Amino acid sequence: MQQRKREEEEARNETQNKLDKEKEGSQVLKNKLEKERKLVSINYVLQRQLNSQGCLLEKFKARQSSNERLLQGKQLEIKKSQAQISELNQELDKCKKNYAQEMDVLNSRVTALESVNKEKAQTLSVLEAAIHRINIVVGMSEDRLSDIEKNITRATNILDNTQNGFR
Repeated sequence: MQQRKREEEEARNETQNKLDKEKEGSQVLKNKLEKERKLVSINYVLQRQLNSQGCLLEKFKARQSSNERLLQGKQLEIKKSQAQISELNQELDKCKKNYAQEMDVLNSRVTALESVNKEKAQTLSVLEAAIHRINIVVGMSEDRLSDIEKNITRATNILDNTQNGFR
């Protein structure tokens, strides 16, 4: 009986051990299943993110292509602007050259006019000196004329007195 109890207890222990092992195996399977579910969920999220990233990448590529076209357009505009600037610089250089030539002509004319003005000033100075001398001579002549008139008047008075004295 004791032996039987022991055998029963051993059988129960074995059964319990088997059940425990099956529980452990079941728990391991549950854990694996749970991990697989989590991995599937993570995979789904990653797949959606990947798809989203793919869309973003396509949008980025489209934007990049558009930006490259814009850049090429801007580069073409820059080249055109540089060509216009070059033309304007050439025209400016021509204008500067023409201005310098015209200034040279004007400076030579100014020099010639200054020379003429100097000659005229010298002639004017000579004329003024001549006029001054003429005025001096005229003044002296006027003084002499006045003296002569006075002498004539005196002579006339003397003549009149003399004629009156003979009468």
